[in-house]
Amino acid sequence: MINLKRFALFSALVFSISLLSACSGGGDSLEYEVLAKSESGDAGTHTNSAQLITDEEMLKMAVERTGVEIDKEAIDFDETHVFQISLHENGCGYLLDTVTNSGGTLQFMFELTPVVEEGEDPEDVICSEIAVPSTFFVKTDAVDFSSLEIYGSGEKIKSE
Repeated sequence: MINLKRFALFSALVFSISLLSACSGGGDSLEYEVLAKSESGDAGTHTNSAQLITDEEMLKMAVERTGVEIDKEAIDFDETHVFQISLHENGCGYLLDTVTNSGGTLQFMFELTPVVEEGEDPEDVICSEIAVPSTFFVKTDAVDFSSLEIYGSGEKIKSE
């Protein structure tokens, strides 16, 4: 009877550990570099989006539309990916925190970054200003992926 209890306890423990690891979502963290950020949005559109820039000509057009400065010659499109990520910031702004590859889905994790005056507690800052469309240009190593997702403070904003 004791062996049966140990077996049941061990089975429950193994199941719990596997369930927790499956729910953690994690994925492989990728190194990234934010090449530029524009507060002009993406050519006047007001949608959240993410797209892969595949070559120098496509990057040139994106740079012209958004007005950012990127050294196009320093990017090797065979070795790296460049993504254009457009989203609305609600007055506080977003900071790219991590980029992960979760089963072929690249996840761009942004966090709100309230502007805190000296002596203020960041928890007391309310982001209530008018939303501003912003575009980030992010470089990562070249990896295989099938879809893109944008997250803001843990909540999914967009899937492509």
